Amino acid sequence: MHLIRYLEEIFENLAVESCDPRFAEASSASDLSLCDVILAMYENNPRALHTISDKTADLFFNALKLQLHLRPKYLQMLGAIMAHRSDDLSQNKIIVCQKFLENPSLFPETRKRGEVVLVKMPTISKAGSTWADIRDLMQDELDREYYCQYVNLLSCFLHGRTRSVDENRGKLSKAGLLSFELCFTCLQCEQLPPSIRAAYCRLLIDVFIDVPPQEEKQVCEDLQIWSEMYSQPLRTNESLDCSLEDLMGLK
Repeated sequence: MHLIRYLEEIFENLAVESCDPRFAEASSASDLSLCDVILAMYENNPRALHTISDKTADLFFNALKLQLHLRPKYLQMLGAIMAHRSDDLSQNKIIVCQKFLENPSLFPETRKRGEVVLVKMPTISKAGSTWADIRDLMQDELDREYYCQYVNLLSCFLHGRTRSVDENRGKLSKAGLLSFELCFTCLQCEQLPPSIRAAYCRLLIDVFIDVPPQEEKQVCEDLQIWSEMYSQPLRTNESLDCSLEDLMGLK
């Protein structure tokens, strides 16, 4: 536990140093290395995962506001503190989801207009802060990685069949962040990178399929999903020879 507190103190100081031009460039590599250390510390470590509090979550979200180049890594870390092979981390999911909803300006906005998916990224690259076709935005490496981790984070909020997941699903749905049409459109788009399509495939499963079976409304949505899948065969990235099983991680 002393190691956890020590690393969190160092992590808290990263945001201060990143704002000082004397340290920003020199500390970039060391910041990334420290993030990898903290990520490894949290992943599947019950003792560390059960120490998560509002203060811990605030550390991540404050860093998200200042260290743009590390945003994808921070989202990966937020996902890690909500996942474990066997332990129930319901409280962690509730804490992080609430912080997520309180800071909408830090995350991409996505809209579906007809057959086109538009995304407005936070200011993270030259293409940020304006609405653009998702296929064009995903050409930028930093935008692509951040958007992928953002979709993965939504899945982390909704993975499992616990009461906390149901609460998160209700909050995220109310905020307009969960859409079957959006998930399916991105999953089918052969011009999107496989990582983005795979992320939306996982989100589709966590939001609409792997849910308590007693929800009558959900059954109708599930039938709609599988009906769409069979009536509109999934288009794949031909150059990579991807299949639906590849995207779902079944191979």
